[in-house]
Amino acid sequence: EIGGSHLNPFPVFFSAIELENGSLDDIQFNNLILSASYRNHRVLVNNFLLETQLGSVRGDGWFNYNFLSGELKYFDQDKLDLSLLFENIDLVKFNRYLPWGLESRGLISGSINIEGTFANPDITSEINIQNPGFDKINGESLKGKIYYNNKRLDFRNLSLITETGHYSGS
Repeated sequence: EIGGSHLNPFPVFFSAIELENGSLDDIQFNNLILSASYRNHRVLVNNFLLETQLGSVRGDGWFNYNFLSGELKYFDQDKLDLSLLFENIDLVKFNRYLPWGLESRGLISGSINIEGTFANPDITSEINIQNPGFDKINGESLKGKIYYNNKRLDFRNLSLITETGHYSGS
C-alpha cells in the first residue's frame, strides 16, 4: 500500500510493503516488510524486516534524501540516524559490496548504528561471525566492535578462535 499527496510543494508519502519469496539484488528472501514515510526531504523507516532462509535483518531510523530533485539526491550535510540488527547473514552473498578483494565467509550476527551526516557518519557496530573465513584464514568464531568516526576505522575487543588457538586484539 502506498499513499500520499504530491499537490503541495512539500509532498508526503506513506508506504506499507510486504513481499514474499523474492530476491533483492540477487539476495533471495522469504519475507520483506517495509513501513516508511517521506516528508520534508526525510525518509522515516518505521519498520524494515528482511528474512532469508538462514537469518534476518531488522531496522528503523531516518535519513534525508531528495526524491524530487533531478540532480544530487543527498548533500554532504544531510543527516541520518539508522539502526540495524542482523542475525545469521551469509557473508558470501555480500562479497561484491565489501571494499577488499578477499573472499569473506561466515554467518554474521550483530548490530550497526549509523548517525551523523552523509559526509561524516558515526558508525558503531558489534559483530559475531560463526565460521569466519577471509581468503585462506579460517576460524570457528570472530567477535568484536567496529567504530568509524572522523574518517577513521577502529576495531576493538577483537577475539578470533581458530582450530589452533585464540587470538585477540584492539
